[in-house]
Amino acid sequence: MPSTNKRSFSWLLQQFQLKPGKPAIFLGLRSLLILGVPIGIGIMTLVEDICRISQRKSIKSPG
Repeated sequence: MPSTNKRSFSWLLQQFQLKPGKPAIFLGLRSLLILGVPIGIGIMTLVEDICRISQRKSIKSPG
């Protein structure tokens, strides 16, 4: 099993290494997109949940 984990980890690292013939800016933007989209979706989901919770509290509280 450790060899499988090491192999998948090395594959992940290879995705972020510079490749000959490709400008670094494009690879940087690609990395930003790969990492930013899931993080952005997570943040939007978190904000949506917080809004729902605060709306429930405002409905339940008297006054």
